[in-house]
Amino acid sequence: MKINDWVYTFDAEIEMFKNFYLPVRSTVLRLNNGDSIMVSPIDFTEADWAQIKSNLQVKHIVAPCDLHHLFVKSAKKHLKDAKLWATKELAHKRSDLTWDFELLPKNWTMSDEIELIPILGGSTHEMMFYHKQAKTLVVTDLIFNLHNRKGFLTWVIQQAFGTWNKPAISRWFKSTLKNKKEFKITEEKVLSLDIETIVMAHGDVISENAKGVLTNALRERNLI
Repeated sequence: MKINDWVYTFDAEIEMFKNFYLPVRSTVLRLNNGDSIMVSPIDFTEADWAQIKSNLQVKHIVAPCDLHHLFVKSAKKHLKDAKLWATKELAHKRSDLTWDFELLPKNWTMSDEIELIPILGGSTHEMMFYHKQAKTLVVTDLIFNLHNRKGFLTWVIQQAFGTWNKPAISRWFKSTLKNKKEFKITEEKVLSLDIETIVMAHGDVISENAKGVLTNALRERNLI
C-alpha cells in the first residue's frame, strides 16, 4: 500500500500459535535519489516481490530490533545487492547472516532524509525511523493499533497486553524498558518531531492526530 510518495507498506498475518493471529508489516521508505530502505522484511508474496522489484529500488534491508529478523535472509536472496543492517546484539544472535553495517545513528548515512532514533533503555534495542519529508514515524513494537482481530486466544493475549481494539503501548513492551530515565530521552525526542503519520509493525497505520495518539498511549502506561 502506498501511504504517501515516500512510504510503502506490505502486510501479512502470522499464526503465532493456535488461535493467536498477529498482523505484521514491512515498510519501505524512499529517498529522493530513488533508492529505498526496507524495514523489517516479512514473508512477502510473489505479488509483493513483483511490486517491490518493479517500483522500489531497495538498497538497504534493516532489521529494526532484536525480534524482527526472521525474513531477512529471504529478502537478501531476492535483493542480492542490498546492504544488511542490524544492531550489535542481533548481529551476534544471527551470526548465520553477513551484516554490512551496525545499526547506529553514527553509521546511518541517510540521516538528512530519514532520522534513525534508538529507543533508549529498552532490552529489545528497537530503532525508529523518522522520514522528514513524509513526516512519518516508523516503529516496530513501540505501539500497536489492533482492531477486531480473529481468534479467541488473540483476544485473551491482547486483553492481557492492554492492546485490544485501540492504539496502545503493550504492557509487554513496558516490561522491556529497563531504564526509564533513558527512555525519557527518547520520548522527549520523538514528541518534539512533526509527526503526521505513524506506521507500526502490528496494526492499522495512524494518520489522524498521530502525535496525540502516541502521547495518549504513553500516558496510559504512565510513561509520560
